[in-house]
Amino acid sequence: MALQDYNTYTEQDPNGRLVINGAGDQITITNLLRSDTTTWIYKDFGVGFFGDLPLGINFEGEESSSTASSSIHICAISNNIAGFQTHLDNTFDSYHCFFNKSAGGALFFQVQSSTAGFPTDSVGISTSTRYYFTLTRSGTTVLVDTFTDANRTVPLAGGDLSVTSSATAFRYLYAINNYDTGGNGAMSGIAANLELLQDTHVVIVDSQDLRMVNGGTIAVQMSPDSTGSGAEGRLIDKDDGGTDGYAVMVTGTNQIQLSVGGVDSITGNNVYTDSEYTLVVAEFTADGRRMWINNVEVSLTNSTDSTLPGDVAGSVFIGARASGGAAGGFDGQLDEIPMWNRKLTDIERESIYNGNLGMAII
Repeated sequence: MALQDYNTYTEQDPNGRLVINGAGDQITITNLLRSDTTTWIYKDFGVGFFGDLPLGINFEGEESSSTASSSIHICAISNNIAGFQTHLDNTFDSYHCFFNKSAGGALFFQVQSSTAGFPTDSVGISTSTRYYFTLTRSGTTVLVDTFTDANRTVPLAGGDLSVTSSATAFRYLYAINNYDTGGNGAMSGIAANLELLQDTHVVIVDSQDLRMVNGGTIAVQMSPDSTGSGAEGRLIDKDDGGTDGYAVMVTGTNQIQLSVGGVDSITGNNVYTDSEYTLVVAEFTADGRRMWINNVEVSLTNSTDSTLPGDVAGSVFIGARASGGAAGGFDGQLDEIPMWNRKLTDIERESIYNGNLGMAII
């Protein structure tokens, strides 16, 4: 994951509304007006950088004080350098995430697309309260999940928001954008800890062998820094948006979870150590499930379950959740991930641990 340094971003702030801290991970916003223009902090990542791969962004913020008809835009992706209203007026391709106080005084967190029709979704929030957001995108749909804790394990009721856009590729990432028109409603607050998750995703195009409908074996060399987004960091995931495929993930208290056909098998606690490379070998066949950690077999729940993956036509995702949504991003390093659509012999499995078998899909 890549935590962004706001000090490396381009800042325009003609009225002195924005202050970036020395660490570059927090922006303090003071009395930003709706009528303020060219007030933003953004980075140009290049044409199409945020492309067809599932986009992932973590960010957080809070509104500390505001008057009616005011807003702070704390995250946006776009193909144009412009304020929010200019994006809408010209139907520029973009998504905007912002705190918004209505003319009647209600306070919301809102997600809006500048696609024709301006799709919008929102949730009520409290003043002077830090919220934590994860934005993901699959195709033309953006999902923004809202959490009340920094680990993103406690969702805000009604805070699973979604909108659509006609675009699938974007260039600019905004840490702050202005409303760009109308009135002198003022809002103050904080935007912080903008983090790109996209660089952890690898997508492998579907093939019949990868569907593993008769069972198989997956080996993953991993070094997690945490249990990942939503405390279920996917090492590998092949799913169709339901529960028909298979996945291996880190979760709980340094546990490993193998999910096959909607049935979960989980190890005991502390089977690996953060920031240390660990070899995980997971096997699922009609005879049941087994798992080895550094070539030592560990106990699994539902170990005798014989459920196999469905015939799922979809890509395999490495380090991300195949069906989208906020939860599921892996936090750490992954090395070789060989896969077989059969059981391995003891000698083959030991060869993986000793580094002699290498990558293969058989």
